[in-house]
Amino acid sequence: MALQLRFLLVIASFSLFIYLIHKIKKSQMKIEDSIYWIFLSLCFLILSIFPNIAIVIGKWMGIESTVNLVFLVIIFMLLVKSFLQSVKISQMEYKINSLVQEIAIKTYEDYAKEAQNKYEICRSYINEQRME
Repeated sequence: MALQLRFLLVIASFSLFIYLIHKIKKSQMKIEDSIYWIFLSLCFLILSIFPNIAIVIGKWMGIESTVNLVFLVIIFMLLVKSFLQSVKISQMEYKINSLVQEIAIKTYEDYAKEAQNKYEICRSYINEQRME
């Protein structure tokens, strides 16, 4: 692996790790969401420090250039993250729809009770007027 790529991976890994810790400390990111990115940065840090791992894995997979393996891993990891985000968004949309339906039913019930109360008040008022 080229020295420039190794250096770039080390800097990117440390930068990502520091940025994630900063976001967690400011409560701008949940820990469970950041675990994926911390794991990814540690993987790249290990690959940049020990490039022989990437070389051996690349040869085992039939990839001649280590850089191609690194890009392949990055693309794969981003696709996995994208899929996980899609699943999470779908779950959130379902929860939002359920909450909207519950709120609509509750609002309808409140309006129905209020209308019934107004009806009863009007009815009793009319009955009182008739008795006079």
